[in-house]
Amino acid sequence: MKIPSDLFENKQLKLSPLLIKSYIDKLNVLGKFEESKVNLQGSIGGNEEDEAINHFVGRFPNGAVRSQYVVINPDGDLNHIASQLATVFSDKTLKILYLPCGSGAGLVGLLTTFFTLRQHKYYPSLPLNIEIIGADYSSDALSIFTEMMNSISKEFLKVGINISYSTQQWDATSNTETMKLMHQFFATQADEHFVFFSNFSGATGTNNNFNDSFRTVLDYVATIGKNSTILWIEPGNFKKAERLFVKIGMLIDSIKKLWAQFTDSNSDACEISTREFKFIHPTSLNELRGNISGLRLIIDGQDR
Repeated sequence: MKIPSDLFENKQLKLSPLLIKSYIDKLNVLGKFEESKVNLQGSIGGNEEDEAINHFVGRFPNGAVRSQYVVINPDGDLNHIASQLATVFSDKTLKILYLPCGSGAGLVGLLTTFFTLRQHKYYPSLPLNIEIIGADYSSDALSIFTEMMNSISKEFLKVGINISYSTQQWDATSNTETMKLMHQFFATQADEHFVFFSNFSGATGTNNNFNDSFRTVLDYVATIGKNSTILWIEPGNFKKAERLFVKIGMLIDSIKKLWAQFTDSNSDACEISTREFKFIHPTSLNELRGNISGLRLIIDGQDR
């Protein structure tokens, strides 16, 4: 079936109309619409309000379109991941943990892409209940995420998706806070748990202070014995992202033995090598180049 032209046309990705409206509405509230046309660099985010706003204005579309690329798979070479995501976002109760949440670009991009695909009958509108925890150090960025979700969540009911969401301040350098977050995430029953990392490499770089938290998330998912998927998306052709994935790959190799030891499960890990694409910026309407790299990890915690 052809990808809807609302999302992909003339070999160019276009963000979901629902996301574009919400993004522009928020830009207008901030008085940043015109700035968004020229501020295409933004920042890596931060704990200050101006850093959170600057990142939202300049980088939100980039983070969102990377998620969209993985979902719609326009080049046809990520079928294994796109089909898995279609299964994850089908008919079930799904819990999502989004790290680091920031203003929500990656997750909002993912959700609104599925919204538009259901809207155009690309996927059936089966009942899907989603519970989201967005965790980040910046309360200002989390506030923007909440406002974005407030503006779009009711629309999802039209395509059979009910979304609830909460946010939590989280220090990614604290293993204790990360462990508490994982306990909270898995505390209630769901058909599937989806951990989504996005745009972490700018903050981590060569910083090893995050290693314990990364290990905690991977260990927890590997040993909890529940259906879980981890998707990790970063900019491609980005040295910090390359170093990050080398680090995460080493952590995954070190815990593979836990999959068999603790879960009696089928597990699968694969890397998303760097892909490049073109997309239309939602305010300048210019064609821009984007790129993506990533990692997917599946833990099937069901008895075989």
